[in-house]
Amino acid sequence: MKYLLQIWLFVGLITYQLVAQVNYTSKEGNFNCSFPEEPTEGVSELEDGTKVYHLQSMKGEEIYMIFFANYANKADKTIAKVTTEATKDAFVEKLQAEVKSEKTYDYKGYTGYELKLITSDDFIVYYRVIYINQTIYQFAVVGANPKVAEVNNFFSSFKYTGK
Repeated sequence: MKYLLQIWLFVGLITYQLVAQVNYTSKEGNFNCSFPEEPTEGVSELEDGTKVYHLQSMKGEEIYMIFFANYANKADKTIAKVTTEATKDAFVEKLQAEVKSEKTYDYKGYTGYELKLITSDDFIVYYRVIYINQTIYQFAVVGANPKVAEVNNFFSSFKYTGK
C-alpha cells in the first residue's frame, strides 16, 4: 500500500508540473495565453510612437516570449501578410540564425509563419509571427533543446480576444 501511495504521489507531482501554467490576459494586445511561469512585462516605444510590448517567462533553461505592437490603422489581409513576412525575415536576419524549417499557418483567416531556427551558438529558436487586424504578434521559445510538445502547447494557447 505504501508503495502504491508513493507511485501515486510521484505521478501526481509530474502531472502537476506538466500542466501547471499561468494564464495571462492582455487588454492591450487583445489575447489570452498560457506561460510556464508568471511572465515579466515590458514596453518600449518606436520612433513613430508605436508601443512594443514584450512578455517573458522562464522554464528551466528555456525562455518563452511574446512581443506585440498595435498599429494605428487596421490592415487588410494582404498588407497583414506582407508585413508578417517582412517581420519574419527581419527577425531571422537580426538573429543571424539558420532556418531549419519554415511553414505557414492559418489563424482566424490570417496567415502566419512558424520557423525553427538554430543560432550561431547552437540555441534552438521556435518562432511564430502573425498580424491580426492592427496588431502584429511574435512568439518565441529559445533554449538548448526545447520540447516540441511544450512549444506547441505555448503557441496553441494563444487566443485572440479582439473583434
